[in-house]
Amino acid sequence: MRLAAPIAIAAARRITSDASLAEDAAPEAFLKAFRALDRYRPQSNFRSWVRTIAIRCAIDLVRRRRPDPEGDGSSSITWFLPDATTAKKFAAALRDEGVPCAQMYRGRPVYLTPSILERRTPSGRGGPWNCAEHPTDRTYSEGLCPQTEALVARSVIVPVGVGYSETDCDQVAASVRAVADKLLT
Repeated sequence: MRLAAPIAIAAARRITSDASLAEDAAPEAFLKAFRALDRYRPQSNFRSWVRTIAIRCAIDLVRRRRPDPEGDGSSSITWFLPDATTAKKFAAALRDEGVPCAQMYRGRPVYLTPSILERRTPSGRGGPWNCAEHPTDRTYSEGLCPQTEALVARSVIVPVGVGYSETDCDQVAASVRAVADKLLT
């Protein structure tokens, strides 16, 4: 990944025309690349593959930050369902209806992501766990914050973009109602 970083940042910079936005897009691209490693085909060039992901991330970032002429910004709506199983079913049903949605942090708190549990960092230097100024032996595990874990597992988030028309919002609301009627009554 280190060899691909300059290429990813340069590609993102060409899309965003902004160095700081490009630097925001690059880590997202590396995270997506890491999560998609099982789909990488060794016969293709790894740096080109990462560059393509970086370009897509940069385009997404520009779209998310595109200002609305009237000053409105994007938002999201979060629901907390009765339990984790219902939340997963609710999110899947919304996606089947064509409504983009996800569970907050994929239904698990940030501190339960593999990179944090395994103390891996993009730089490979150990991040906060090897900081001379603030040494720590802190470890993270399931059960650290049980209320947070339960809440995140029950979440479903639906984005509301600046590009959504009133009709789009009405269609999302109708889909949410239909899924809620089916799963919650």
